Amino acid sequence: KLYKKEKNGVMIVTATQRVDGVTSPELETYIADLAKKTTSNIILDFSELKYISSAGLRVVLSTAKKLKAQKRELFLSGLTGSVKDVFQISGFYAILKIFDTTTQALEQC
Repeated sequence: KLYKKEKNGVMIVTATQRVDGVTSPELETYIADLAKKTTSNIILDFSELKYISSAGLRVVLSTAKKLKAQKRELFLSGLTGSVKDVFQISGFYAILKIFDTTTQALEQC
């Protein structure tokens, strides 16, 4: 399940449960549509996410690249447990802006 909110002019998208081969297209479409409707940076809040697959990682990376081309940024927040492990092992911590909390991410937007 996905839901969004706006805070301080920044769109925050929360993904819950799983982002995998089945659900990642939904996330990609959701963020792409949102990116067309706003000119702000986007925060992906993964605090409620339990699992992410390589398909989910591809969506995150492609979204970050698309936003960067538009002179915007993608921030991630709330990574815990195995989701955090996947991002660390994949090397995404070195190439993306990842914060412990959405509040910290908002401070950098």
